[in-house]
Amino acid sequence: MKHIHFIQAGEHGAVRIAHTTPEAIRRTQVGNPDPLTIRGVYDGDTKTLRELHERYSHHHIRDDWFAPQVLEQPPEDLTTILYDYDAQGRAQHAERQADARHRANLVAALMARTPVGEG
Repeated sequence: MKHIHFIQAGEHGAVRIAHTTPEAIRRTQVGNPDPLTIRGVYDGDTKTLRELHERYSHHHIRDDWFAPQVLEQPPEDLTTILYDYDAQGRAQHAERQADARHRANLVAALMARTPVGEG
């Protein structure tokens, strides 16, 4: 069985209702200025996801994103979880940024030592 995640942008922001993976959540976080928090998980296949999108169609913003009011009317068997992407996700993002800066500094140092056309 697949899981449908209810992921909120910021404290009071839009909610994404979608099948997703940790990597997809990280990609969504990179493109979103607000910290993402998983507000709940719902068991369901593609048909169930489509039914949830229809149920909340009056709150639809765009693509898989809905107004935060959907959290006021969750499915009866929504499982709330205590995984806060904000803290863990930002730590992982900072670590990746530090690694990227380190690699960029190494490349710059090597480029400074090697004249163009000789390496």
